[in-house]
Order: sequence, then C-alpha cells, then structure tokens
Amino acid sequence: MLCIDNKTAVANRFSRAAARYQNHCQVQDQVAERLLTLAARHGTLQQPLRLLDLGCGPGSQQHRLHEHFGFGPTSHYIGVDIAAAMLDVAQQRIENIAPPCSRDFICADAEQLPLAAAQVDVIYSNMALQWCQNPDAVLRECARVLSPNGYALVSVVLPQSLQPLRQLMGREQSRHPEFATWQRAVSNCGLKSLACTVEQVTSYYPDVNAVVKSISGVGADAHAQPVTNNAHGQSSRLNRSNLMKLRQDYEGFRTSKGLPLHYHIGFFVLTAE
Repeated sequence: MLCIDNKTAVANRFSRAAARYQNHCQVQDQVAERLLTLAARHGTLQQPLRLLDLGCGPGSQQHRLHEHFGFGPTSHYIGVDIAAAMLDVAQQRIENIAPPCSRDFICADAEQLPLAAAQVDVIYSNMALQWCQNPDAVLRECARVLSPNGYALVSVVLPQSLQPLRQLMGREQSRHPEFATWQRAVSNCGLKSLACTVEQVTSYYPDVNAVVKSISGVGADAHAQPVTNNAHGQSSRLNRSNLMKLRQDYEGFRTSKGLPLHYHIGFFVLTAE
C-alpha cells in the first residue's frame, strides 16, 4: 500500500519501525480523531459489518475505530498494509482491543487490493495513501471494493507538511500528491464526496531530536531525513555543526507548548455512488 519509487524499500523501512511506532504516533492520533469527527458530522459512523483499515500499520488506531464504530460479533475487520512487520504487531494488538469478531490481515499494495468487488462497508485510511504513486488507481480500488452505500474515510499528508523543519533544512516540499490531485482523483474514481477539506495539524515537541524522531520513529522519513546535499549532488546526514545550527534556529519557533511541527492534511469523506 505504501509506495514511492521503490515499494520494497518503503515496505522494509516501515517494517523496521513497527516495534517503535506506537511511541511516536502523536500526530497520527490527532489526525485520526479529526477524521472520525468529520465523518460523524455526515452520519457515517454506524456499525459496519465489514471495515477495511487501509494502511493499518501496527494497528495503532484499532481502539479508536472500536470506540467509534463498535466492533460486534458480526463485524469483520480487515487490516491491509504493505509492511509485513506492521501487520504482525497489528494482529497482536487487536486481540487486546476488539471483542470477538472475524478479522483478516493482508500484506498488499493499495493500488492492487486482493479483495473482491463490493466486499467492505467502510474504508478507513489515516495518513497512508499519500505514499501511493497513483491517487487515481488507489481511489478506483477503493471504489471497487466498497459496497453500495458504503463510505471511505481518508486522510492524506500534503506536500506543504513538515514545516518549519523542511525550511530550516533547506529541503523542498515532499513529492506527495497535491490536494488538487486528490480532488481530481475523487471526481474520476466513482465515489461521491461528502466532505473534502484541508486542515493544518500541529504537534509540539521538547527538542529537535524529538521532532525528527516523530517522523523517523513511524517509518515516514523518506522525504524528511535530516540531510544536506554535497558538491556531487549526493545526500549525506547532517554533521554535528549543521545539527547544532538546526537546533539553534529551531528555537526561534519555540512556543509555550514546545517546538512545533506543522502538517497539512487533506480530509475526505466519500460514499459509493
């Protein structure tokens, strides 16, 4: 499901983060709560029979999904992720959260879901689909597997995210698709938009190390590594001097809550037409 240029490399990177993910998913929790609050305004939180957690990672949102939807004995939870180690943790976590219900965990690419048409009632995807190369393809897959009158609840990270860290490191915006690209993909995929909006979500950290860990700790550091470009156009990690300068410069952004890290998030509540 998660893919930039090399899906295998990305899957491996996220798998390496599986054990530590839960300690660094502060912003993912914030975004998840906003997404479900938006969904509630449109009456999409009735108990689904079949829920697809697309890009489920280590199952860090399972408890929240249970609180909002209420898994029951007739419910079917499907966790999909490209990172096998993430799924291992997710399978362990659901045993402690959900009441008895059927569940499947599938290692797969969201652009080619191994699911039958009209198989799920709700698709939930939090801060995952921005890694896909083709928004049109992944949303067409969502439309294909969604049952009539089903819903898709999606949040994606937009390329303006990770400020002021990127600014201070002299990094360009990420290659994640723009919000307009997602809007066009929605209009082309056979899903109807009940809500689509952009919001800034900010998390605060005690120091620069914690800022960087919030990204690398969840495996999402493909475009946010603390690197500089050398004379040969190659990337290298920050040396001690540059890291000290980053720490000093970041202090200029400190608030009473700590050092901010801003995310621009696209939120979508979609329904099958």
